[in-house]
This record gives sequence, structure tokens and C-alpha cells, in this order.
Amino acid sequence: MLDNYFLIVRRIPGISLSPDAYWNLDTYTTSHLLKREKEIMDKEEEEYNKQKGKTKPREKNSEEMEELMDEIQVEG
Repeated sequence: MLDNYFLIVRRIPGISLSPDAYWNLDTYTTSHLLKREKEIMDKEEEEYNKQKGKTKPREKNSEEMEELMDEIQVEG
């Protein structure tokens, strides 16, 4: 819980909550803030990696690669 508090207070400009004020916020508000901030962090990481020339691995193989893998398995 404290990790989430520090994430919100440190990363979002203008939010200066005391730990007690954070604790008294409703769950929807805190979870929504955390979700949005983590999305922003993911985008920042993606942009940083693009600048450094790193690419994100594909989550799915291309159809051509799938066919090639099938051929190799049949032959083996």
C-alpha cells in the first residue's frame, strides 16, 4: 500500500497527499490513478526503448513463420 502511495505522490505533479489522506481515498480513485500512471510508465518505457534502438518482441508469430515451423515439425 505504501508503494502505491509513493508512486502516486512522487510521479503525479500537484498531488500532495499525506499518508492519512491517501488512506481515506476511495478504492476506485486510488486504483484508477495507479492504473493510469502505470499506463503512462509503460508508454515512457516504450519511447525510451525506441530511442535506444530496442524493439519490443512480437507477441504473435507471423503466418509465414507459423507455416515454416509447421513444415520443420513435419519433416523432423
